[in-house]
Amino acid sequence: MRPLLVASIFLAACSAAYSAELSDAARQSIAKEIKIYEDSKMVAGSFDYSSVGPYLSYAKKSFRTAGRIKLDADGLPMVRYGEEFQYNPVTIAQFGLAKDAQGDISGLKKAADKLIDLQRSDGAFPYYFQFRPYMMTANYAPGWVSGMAQGQALSVLSRGWKKTGDNRYLKAGNAALSFLQVKHPDGPMTTLADLDPALSNYIFFEEYITDPHTYTLNGYMFTLIGLYDWSTITGSKTANRLFKDGIKTLEKILPLYDLGNFSSYDLYYITQPKYLVQVPPHVAARYHKVHLELLSALYSVTHVQLFHEVDSRWRKYVNQAP
Repeated sequence: MRPLLVASIFLAACSAAYSAELSDAARQSIAKEIKIYEDSKMVAGSFDYSSVGPYLSYAKKSFRTAGRIKLDADGLPMVRYGEEFQYNPVTIAQFGLAKDAQGDISGLKKAADKLIDLQRSDGAFPYYFQFRPYMMTANYAPGWVSGMAQGQALSVLSRGWKKTGDNRYLKAGNAALSFLQVKHPDGPMTTLADLDPALSNYIFFEEYITDPHTYTLNGYMFTLIGLYDWSTITGSKTANRLFKDGIKTLEKILPLYDLGNFSSYDLYYITQPKYLVQVPPHVAARYHKVHLELLSALYSVTHVQLFHEVDSRWRKYVNQAP
């Protein structure tokens, strides 16, 4: 039997088996998150996405000094980690995308300029603070990198270049695209080989660079949107190729995130080492909403029917009409 066929059967079996054998703890966690989604009256938007239009539902986003957020003297958001406020490249990118969606080109430029300040010479947008994702036992040291930061920066820089003609943004975006292709463990680009060696030709961009890979869904889709924006606005053939290859990957693995009544944040429930105490799928209402909006946007630009089918099914899980 051909390796890819075997791999496809394996992935289908993983998805079906896990959704059928959810532990009581997993079912309780999912029920809790569904209740949070419904009680909070969350509504995921549907989008006819355009790289020159508003970014998802970001026109509704607002940033102010409150809780863990503090605005600096230029109005840019900083996030508290531990006892200190730090610039988070994803938060800066989302600020810029929100300002652009609201028609505030000055705010978009502030974010794009800050991203350039934060960018390393190799094109990375590092996080200059310690952080520990839920699946890790130790903190990332300051300077860690993420495919999601690269992807959302591409969405900001492409819009900044399109609307201002400032070639600094073009240069920074090309450098960001170059770093996005740096392979694990030095950069965010990897493959699906941790799911099955036969899938080693399928690319993936990690939000969290881990071993084994966790394949975080929202960060990966944000990165795909960034590649789409960069290829559409700048005409980059490299970004276009990576986007198309990334879409093939999403088609292959998307069913694994479907737990039968909710979406999983990542695939650590599959790739986690078997000698450890096994943890159930990581689920969160706010990320289920993000998954829906990203799938809607990606379907609108690719017309991949699977994305529409999964988006519609996952909306029903939270009693939201498809």
